[in-house]
Amino acid sequence: MKRELIPIILLICYVIGETYKLIFSKNRELFNLLPIILTAIGGILSIIMYVINNYNAFYIADFLQALQIGMISGASSTGVNQIIKKIILLQGGKNDIKK
Repeated sequence: MKRELIPIILLICYVIGETYKLIFSKNRELFNLLPIILTAIGGILSIIMYVINNYNAFYIADFLQALQIGMISGASSTGVNQIIKKIILLQGGKNDIKK
């Protein structure tokens, strides 16, 4: 996969995750599904990008590798969220999300 597409998938998943958290923050059962949902969205986005680019713009061998890269990028967006939360806490900010 082109290197510039991986951060795009991660960024899109991050924004979707933040929106999802705003909508479902009161429903804890749906809120806990966020990593699974972002992993699936990342996989779907990667497949769409793979198909749109006529299967030849990526540096990967097949459809399954595109799916794997997208799923890892989607799951990584939850890790990026945790890093941002920890940086805010270290700088003395308050955390809006309850543990």
